[in-house]
Amino acid sequence: MADLEMDLASLVSRIEQIEERQEIVAKYTVKVKRQLDNLTEQFNTRPELQQMESLQEVIANLSEAMADLHQQQKPQLSTSEVVEESFPELNEAEEIDDFAGESQEPAISAEEFCRRVEEGERDFTGINLAEVDLTGQHFPNGLNLSQANLTKTKLGRTSLRAVNMIGANLTEAELSKADLFQANLSYTNLEKANLRKADLSAAKLEEVNLQEANLSGVELQQASLYGANLSEANLSEAELIQANLAKADLAGANLIQA
Repeated sequence: MADLEMDLASLVSRIEQIEERQEIVAKYTVKVKRQLDNLTEQFNTRPELQQMESLQEVIANLSEAMADLHQQQKPQLSTSEVVEESFPELNEAEEIDDFAGESQEPAISAEEFCRRVEEGERDFTGINLAEVDLTGQHFPNGLNLSQANLTKTKLGRTSLRAVNMIGANLTEAELSKADLFQANLSYTNLEKANLRKADLSAAKLEEVNLQEANLSGVELQQASLYGANLSEANLSEAELIQANLAKADLAGANLIQA
């Protein structure tokens, strides 16, 4: 009986010791958790982390703004689209050279044309002057001959400074020694035209067709021939100082002494 009481007392003592240890462990666990929470808070409030989060937010906002800009931005018009918007009636053409279609109106005489100019008329858009002889005439600056039919028209030694001939047809036209200073001949068809010793200084000849044209001795200082077709053209002794020939087709062209 005495032994049983001793064993029971020993068991109670051990239980009390275990409970005491558990209480110590619990207190220690709470202390460790508190320290861990403090460390976590210190880590989350580091300046570097805040800067990184701020940077990520800026990048996200920038990406969203770029996406909106991409959707709203209007595409840049190509050269042919610019011509189509300026001349809607030319939209069905398959190539830029076809823009210079011949006028359906009957050709007027040189006398009638000169009379109308003298009377103050300046806009001759789409006029038909095919094969008309205007050699040596001196016309006022800035005439509008855009989309005109000037096929085989004789304009040798003619003064047409700052003339607008955008989209005109000048196939096989005679323009030797013509004064075309600052003229706009962009998108015109000058195939096989004779421009020998013509003055085209500061002129615009962008996307123009000058295939097999005679440009010997021509003045082209500061002229823009961007995208021009100069294949098989004669450019011997041509003055090309500061001329823009970017994307021009010079296949087979004669550039001797140019």
